[in-house]
Amino acid sequence: MVHGPSAGDQLAGFFAAAGRVDRQISATAALVNSGFGAQSIAFTPDTAAAVLALDLRSLVVAMPGAMPAVLQRQVLLVFSELTSRGDALKAILEYQHEQIPRDSASARFLIRNLGQGAPAAARYPADLAATRRLAASLSPFAAVAPDARASAAIAVQAHYIIGMNGGCASTGGWIETTPIPLVWKHGVDFMGQRTDGTIGGIIFRADYTSASGWQIFINAC
Repeated sequence: MVHGPSAGDQLAGFFAAAGRVDRQISATAALVNSGFGAQSIAFTPDTAAAVLALDLRSLVVAMPGAMPAVLQRQVLLVFSELTSRGDALKAILEYQHEQIPRDSASARFLIRNLGQGAPAAARYPADLAATRRLAASLSPFAAVAPDARASAAIAVQAHYIIGMNGGCASTGGWIETTPIPLVWKHGVDFMGQRTDGTIGGIIFRADYTSASGWQIFINAC
């Protein structure tokens, strides 16, 4: 434990945002569970709206750039767990206008997809606590400007996690336990668009404006 200011102080905004998102996901999961009856499954418009309202952007902007590698790894782990849980709930959106028999293939498919957030939910409290302890044990790190490459890097990492959990018709289930390699290398894609590098071998572009922050485009799917 560092006496005086620590990296934990710099992550206060992230931890507060994580708490809000965690509570929002738990409340939404309770709404989803209420749609399961003895004979059928049906979801109200309010439940579908609550799922659609889940938004991890507040967490992305609360993650500072230039964190020590060991701390960034933990922060991204926590972020991936929240993303996995939230995106698993999006499995209901395909069935939001239907009533599904509990013994149907559709019900089994839905239940399996909803369950993809369970591993993240099980480990989240311990991983969050470990991240808090680690941050509190580290001295403050040098802050970087919002438009710095180090700030772009954390945004790219976060959007890779978002894509792995919610892109290409995915519904959660992906937890980042190992850092994903990010390489900066300017180039041009097959459509003549500028590219800025690769993450996990996938091409990305990172654009910044003061009004919107970093906009990340990862050429997956």
